[in-house]
Amino acid sequence: MTLVSIWPGALTAPAPPTGPDGLYDRLRKLLRDCGPNKHDQAIVLITACVEEGITQGRDIVRTLQALGLNAQHVGKTLSDGTGNQPERHRWRKDAAGCYVNLV
Repeated sequence: MTLVSIWPGALTAPAPPTGPDGLYDRLRKLLRDCGPNKHDQAIVLITACVEEGITQGRDIVRTLQALGLNAQHVGKTLSDGTGNQPERHRWRKDAAGCYVNLV
């Protein structure tokens, strides 16, 4: 974990995560680009996480929580959008418990 100084001689706080190969930077850009609607943000970022290889539910929630999204809202959005009907769902869970994008 990288630490950044708040001011010289002060205690340090953790730097915002950057992730592998700029993952968090890409997710932050998506967050800025998808507007103020929190539900739209959650849907877009969950889909992006799965595309980036973050496929376990707990990892998706933790990643988006680190970006400032509400963990309960992300979890509920993921749960509500999971199933096997592409006309109704956005994700499905495979046999290993990993999320896969349907769209």
